[in-house]
Amino acid sequence: MFLHENDIQEASLITTGSSATWRNLDFSAFKDVLPELTPVNTAPCYLNARQSAFYAEFLLENLRQTKTLVFVTHIRDFTTCPPGETTFFSKRLAKSYIFDKRKMSHLYLTNFRLLPFLGTIDDLALRRRPPDPEIENAGELFMDPFGSGPLVRTLDYYPPPTTDDTCFKALTQLEDLAQKHNIKLIVAFVPEMPYYIANYDPERRAHLNFYARVAATLKSPDTFLIRTDHLNYPDDAFTDAVHLKRQATYAFSHYLAQEIDQHFAAIRATSEQ
Repeated sequence: MFLHENDIQEASLITTGSSATWRNLDFSAFKDVLPELTPVNTAPCYLNARQSAFYAEFLLENLRQTKTLVFVTHIRDFTTCPPGETTFFSKRLAKSYIFDKRKMSHLYLTNFRLLPFLGTIDDLALRRRPPDPEIENAGELFMDPFGSGPLVRTLDYYPPPTTDDTCFKALTQLEDLAQKHNIKLIVAFVPEMPYYIANYDPERRAHLNFYARVAATLKSPDTFLIRTDHLNYPDDAFTDAVHLKRQATYAFSHYLAQEIDQHFAAIRATSEQ
């Protein structure tokens, strides 16, 4: 609905990914560091890595001003990537709704399930109101002017850190897209939550292997990979292992923006020599 109601054709920076991207970015921090950017957080939720690549392909097929694609990711995005679930929506229908701005009420009948639908109706207004850490579900669908939806309430979901080899193909797909559309691909990791590491990966083997695997899979010298495991955010900065709380997203986003700014400055300096 956010993408339907807003014109994103002028966006110079867009995103793809799961809620690791959608909920962890505060683009006001990007604007403070890089005021020339026109960023939009186009990432949805619940996507695995290969679905994120498919979604990015759809966006870039319909956007002409985009110069940068940001993928903020966590090991959870690479847990499983069933091939049959990669193309998880109709590009034709999505284009009609998001880019052609057609009213498509019949979409509510697509994959219709009565009980979830009735549950959504019951608490949709609550989910769209400003976040309130004292009220369950309040603000879960609240988005800022850039399309981000940070969380404020602590969650209790800590699946073990595992990876599926097929998920890493998404990184190659994203690099191919970046080359095809002549854009910059930026991949950044979510910072590590101390509680999650201590209880589910105490020797950090899974996470270090994940970081190394991502770095090894990304082949293009034009891709900018940002490590964040040194940021040392405390547990109370997180809602769970994947999501920062709203008040921490600015600091995280400001760090990413500074890294991106320095990276682009180095590229400009090299080209001028």
